[in-house]
Amino acid sequence: MATRRRFLKTVAVGSVGLGVLAMTGCGDDSTGTDSGTATDSGTATDSGTATDSGTATDSGTATDTGTADTGTAACTGTTTNISANHGHALDVLGSDVAAGAQVVYDIQGTASHTHDLTVAAADFTTLQGGGPVTITSSLTNGHTHDVTISCA
Repeated sequence: MATRRRFLKTVAVGSVGLGVLAMTGCGDDSTGTDSGTATDSGTATDSGTATDSGTATDSGTATDTGTADTGTAACTGTTTNISANHGHALDVLGSDVAAGAQVVYDIQGTASHTHDLTVAAADFTTLQGGGPVTITSSLTNGHTHDVTISCA
């Protein structure tokens, strides 16, 4: 016949590693007393620590070394329109537009007289930006000409 004490010991031995098992003595069928509490003295501990010690860094620099796009191609040549024209001509080079400095042109062409046309630095800036300019020539023989210049 199994005693309560043997039963509890069997249960306690089979339970090791499953947690803490407390047994309170309440006597058994044999002589003597229950000496106390059976416990699991082991402790499950996770001593590892997951740590990300790396740092993601972008050490590169993106650089655009080009010039800003103004929406127009470089002015490589021009077209001109001279009002009330009777043989006058004007050729404004793309290099003049790119230089951007004031230039005075003679627009005589095949006409019997000459006119001067002053294209200011601000006019070249307008041409560089893609816009047309209209400039009035000097007064000769009692008349002037309006000259419109555009990038071609």
